[in-house]
Amino acid sequence: MSTLAAENLTVALDGATVLHGIDFTVSAGEILGVIGPNGAGKTTLLRALARLIPHGRGRISLDGRLTKELAADQHARRIAYLGQDGTSGWAVSVEALAGLGRLPHLGPWRGPADTDRDAVARALRACDVSHLAHRPVNRLSGGERARVFLARALAVEPEFLLADEPMAGLDPAHGLQVMETLTGLAGTGTGIVIVVHDLTVAARYCQRLVLLYQGRVAARGPPGAVLSPGNLKAYYGIRAHAGHADGKPFIVPLVRTDEAPDP
Repeated sequence: MSTLAAENLTVALDGATVLHGIDFTVSAGEILGVIGPNGAGKTTLLRALARLIPHGRGRISLDGRLTKELAADQHARRIAYLGQDGTSGWAVSVEALAGLGRLPHLGPWRGPADTDRDAVARALRACDVSHLAHRPVNRLSGGERARVFLARALAVEPEFLLADEPMAGLDPAHGLQVMETLTGLAGTGTGIVIVVHDLTVAARYCQRLVLLYQGRVAARGPPGAVLSPGNLKAYYGIRAHAGHADGKPFIVPLVRTDEAPDP
């Protein structure tokens, strides 16, 4: 079974240490949620895993091999990254942008084959943007663009997908569709690391959670243990109502607590 792991990972940005000794492993077919308050280091962690920023101490490995030893195209085929900033400054079509996800699979001087076009078509359908295929991306709404950029990541057909708040800016129906799509993707064997702020989404769709606070792992484990009243008070500064509806968990923040989150 494939695994993506961070061991004692430390990352510094502009001379300040942002992540301190992070340890976790995500396996093929698993959805691992990364949660925590603003500024906890969640996006920095995903960008380090995606090799977009360097890390200091520690190691990132894929099936036991350091990811920094992988060739760029090999890394891009195996690990896809979906960032928060789904913008396009030029009038590329939705289909063409999603097709960029196939670039790691194309050899020198080779155009897309039928298998590449089929992968793009599947990704567009999964994200409900097939009807927008010929529209310029820079003329779409924010939610539509977010789904197009997710389609680009899905078109890679990676072993692991790193998704930074993929529901941001989406209406409730499309937000649920995205999470159902990711759940289906995990069911085919793809490992997923997802940064999420919605605690109900974290509780409902993730098999395990890593709670970051001030650049350190404050808690890890199954959602029921990590999203405990004590952790919500200590690290989010809130009191919440937790329950089940239609057999699925939900967590509704109620009030801020009088105490600031512990350092």
